[in-house]
Amino acid sequence: MTSTTPAWNADMTTASALLDRFFHIASQSIPSDMSFVEWKAKFDLEKTPWCNTVDRALLAGAISDRVAYAFSGGYQSALNALFPSSFDNKLSAFCVTEEGGNHPKAIQTTLIHTSGQWFLNGSKKFITGGCDADRLFVAANQNIDTSQKPSIVMVEIYTSQSGIAITPMPTLPFVPEVTHGTATFDNVHINEGSICPGDGYDEYIKPFRTIEDIHISAALLGYICSTAIRLSWNQNFIERSLACILMHRELATMDAKSPSTHLVLAGVQQTAVELFQQAEPMWATTDPGAYSLWKRDKSILGIASAAQLKRKEKAWSTLLSVSQDA
Repeated sequence: MTSTTPAWNADMTTASALLDRFFHIASQSIPSDMSFVEWKAKFDLEKTPWCNTVDRALLAGAISDRVAYAFSGGYQSALNALFPSSFDNKLSAFCVTEEGGNHPKAIQTTLIHTSGQWFLNGSKKFITGGCDADRLFVAANQNIDTSQKPSIVMVEIYTSQSGIAITPMPTLPFVPEVTHGTATFDNVHINEGSICPGDGYDEYIKPFRTIEDIHISAALLGYICSTAIRLSWNQNFIERSLACILMHRELATMDAKSPSTHLVLAGVQQTAVELFQQAEPMWATTDPGAYSLWKRDKSILGIASAAQLKRKEKAWSTLLSVSQDA
């Protein structure tokens, strides 16, 4: 496949240009037997002209023949939004969770400065896309004194570096094409320029949960809506799907750490879930094969529901408290 950038002869930042491209993709047939490598090459070509990471996520879904590929495109686009200066076509993974969880006190992986050099040691688990990743963004604690408050930083490393070992985890019963793995870091030498600026927890880990939700939801909507166009589903369904897509596009411009953003996201995701449910009877009669894959994979929609509910409840508590104090 050629690697040249496609020229759509349009302003690649507007919603109109995005939807024009989206309809163009949706009017074409999508191979039902694409490998992940083939899908990735297609995604790399498609995403190149678009600066908006949610636009990239949407188009990732549009070119996908299954949930796993749409999810992967949304996940990569979310990482692109969080680490914009680091991005190219390399596959990346976000490495936070350890045996004790993903809150700051649970992060035992260390980044220590000794003899004028930085070294990373520790381990991570349940790394999404970990077995395919070229690059890892790793949360590490700079404070080895466990009696002191953790000092979390994010470190950018490459899986080809010495001292890194990736081990595959068992395949999940849904989206089995998305690999998960564990990683161990044994005195991995870190260049100072690979340490991301700012507080690792407040600036990266906390906002990523929201950024990831927005981008993956946009990608899944892109997958469902392009399927609806391709299979000539109910036009009202397509219109409402497009409106929900543009809600995600606007949502991505909001502060990912703001309580109001979490409330808007909760409402938009409720709309998306309703659309996914309404799609099922149309899908079952127009493409039973693809629908069977959807039934296998749709459990992914609820995998972060508990965390999303906690964020929503905390957002309501914060905003109501502020309004009462005003």
